[in-house]
Amino acid sequence: MRTLLLLPALGLVWAQAWTCGTDLYKENEERHNPALVRARSELEAAIAQWIERHAPALRTQNTCPESDYVIPVVVHIIHSGYGQPDSLPIDRVLLQMEQLFNDYRKRPYTKGYSSGVDTRIELSLATKDPSGNSHPGVTYTRYTDAGLTAARVNMSGSPNSASTMKANTGWDRSKYLNIWVVKQICTDPTDTQCLILGFATFPDGTSDTNEGVTVISSYFGNVGGGQTTTHEAGHYFNLYHTFQGGCGGTSNSTCASSGDRVCDTPPTYQANYGGAKRQNTCYETTSATGGDVPDLVRDYMDYLDDGSLDIFTEGQRVRMQSALQTASDRQQWQSTNLQATGAGPYGRIKANFALQGCEQPPCYVCPGQTLSFTSYSWGKPNAFLWEIRQGGTVVASSTQGPCATLTAPSTPGTYDVRLQVTNLAGSDDTTYTGFLVVRDPTQAASYPFSEGFEGTVFPPAGWVRLNPDFAVGGSIQWEGYRSTGRGSFGASNGMARLRNFSYLNRTQRDHLITPFISIPSTATNPTLEFDVYYRVIDWQSTANNNNPYLYADTLAVYVSSDCGTTWQRIFYQGGTDLADTAAIVQTGAYGPQAVPPTGPNTAWSHKVVPLPSSYIGQKILIRFENITEMGNTLYLDSIQVRNGATTGSFSASLSQPEVSVGPNPAQDEVFLLVRRGDGDLLRYRLLTLTGQELLRGAFESSGPEVRHTLPVGSLAKGLYLIETELRGQRRVWRLAIQ
Repeated sequence: MRTLLLLPALGLVWAQAWTCGTDLYKENEERHNPALVRARSELEAAIAQWIERHAPALRTQNTCPESDYVIPVVVHIIHSGYGQPDSLPIDRVLLQMEQLFNDYRKRPYTKGYSSGVDTRIELSLATKDPSGNSHPGVTYTRYTDAGLTAARVNMSGSPNSASTMKANTGWDRSKYLNIWVVKQICTDPTDTQCLILGFATFPDGTSDTNEGVTVISSYFGNVGGGQTTTHEAGHYFNLYHTFQGGCGGTSNSTCASSGDRVCDTPPTYQANYGGAKRQNTCYETTSATGGDVPDLVRDYMDYLDDGSLDIFTEGQRVRMQSALQTASDRQQWQSTNLQATGAGPYGRIKANFALQGCEQPPCYVCPGQTLSFTSYSWGKPNAFLWEIRQGGTVVASSTQGPCATLTAPSTPGTYDVRLQVTNLAGSDDTTYTGFLVVRDPTQAASYPFSEGFEGTVFPPAGWVRLNPDFAVGGSIQWEGYRSTGRGSFGASNGMARLRNFSYLNRTQRDHLITPFISIPSTATNPTLEFDVYYRVIDWQSTANNNNPYLYADTLAVYVSSDCGTTWQRIFYQGGTDLADTAAIVQTGAYGPQAVPPTGPNTAWSHKVVPLPSSYIGQKILIRFENITEMGNTLYLDSIQVRNGATTGSFSASLSQPEVSVGPNPAQDEVFLLVRRGDGDLLRYRLLTLTGQELLRGAFESSGPEVRHTLPVGSLAKGLYLIETELRGQRRVWRLAIQ
């Protein structure tokens, strides 16, 4: 959906919003035919009953993803004359059909792949007309031949009634989803602005020639867009707007019967326009959303620009599938009808695929690794040929499908992957050039490992950066950042960062993966250490119907010893736990964006994470994962993998001894303070950042509180490490000397 600027003759400028006409059309239908209200009420009751009985057993995203429901489609181009801009070529229609597939099937490596779900619904352009004759599935009709007197349709009133156009041009509604593409859609004959992008009919279990979707030609089949048709098809499958009824359906007892009737879509106070935004206009307590969360403005059923719409939720998937199961006027997916209309396995076919675990090609794998491929092909293929190729040589192949496993080549290098698919109407194949990069495990980084991001190239050599929403146009990803004296505790100039402050795609995950790190068999308690700078924002603004919300991003760390086939999580912190500082409470405009201070400081947080002993003697990968809550920029620096002092957890409960260091920054002396030590021996070391030992000692922590002084007056200004060990627990502090 867009915002249009109108420039009247008087020179005034104001904004008029493009909109969806479905609500207005539905209200008009029900006003003129009260029986529809009863029919839709009965259908809603049947849907609720079906969801209660069957939703838990629906196939989940963990199974091999196939199109469970294929809907035959015919597109009617109602134009003002051949060669005119509104007489769209068939290429535009095919592009729109591909966009619908990508959006409804959440196809990887496309704009449709975001944080939503695969609905398992496929819209398939028919290849047979109602008489069973071969047909491209696209009709062209000049508006006068459709019963119109102008190249526009009115949702109500005459002349130029949409109902007249549909009656004169539509195909059997029980067999096809009819999509009409017209130059203009107006509310009624008096409408001179005609700012309706499209409208659709809801299922109601009745037979009606008006059934289908209508969209204006300038928003149909556009490169990088096409979400108006995705939105209107959502209504056809029984989805309401996410802002339906404003802040309705905000509790477990009301979310399925009011608002948009989907419990896992957070309601929003009103329609949203333009680009994605950070807001929380409704306060919900629903279990499906996990309590109150920001508005899901990127949902296809809101009004944002095409580039910002990329989500269907699990609840929306279930609601659409329940309508296809229960509504008598949404049964086009039945197999006998697919054969009659030449759709699905009897229609057009196009090969597409993805590699499981790879969210952004090229996909990095290891020699001999088991690779799991998934077909995302149009047309319900029944035969598959998978090939890994290098040049003209087939290195590995399989006829499994649609989910197949192949073994990665044994020789490091770059490889192509080809998929050929066949259905009852024909075949197609596609090759992704350079899709696989087989790593060389012998080129592992030595131990101990260190990376401070001081180089000019990011990511550093051997590192891999993955940006799953790259095809959405998402430019926010792990990136290098350089600013004098702002790195780790003020001791460096370079660091990695993820700009959550500008990342308006909630729950999206971005990865930064190390090179192979060889942990020798002689390693003693290998430990991962890294520094983080982060400030969480608690936005307390109540302007524009906003509700207060703590926008707290999360950093997770994983380790793999099988080249990324499986990952073990070893670290997970978010919000104030990650920052080790209080939240920024903001009542005005959102902000400020976090920027590390310059010079020696203690604003950074030093994290120490023990690696499980099972990784000793292994070559490992470490993955840093940012999970955005649209909060604040996160900085990462001084990553080290080296021997630690002990194993086990480094977090102490309140019943354990408490160790602290202060003052920090210090000048002449610094204190080690131990509370509840009960006579235990505390060992300590003073180190440089490179690990050179400057001082070592120990003292008994007898009594409720013991303070031990370390002389540091002779040390040069800068940053140092203090390492302590008490009751088998090791901690490390960054100490700034001023």
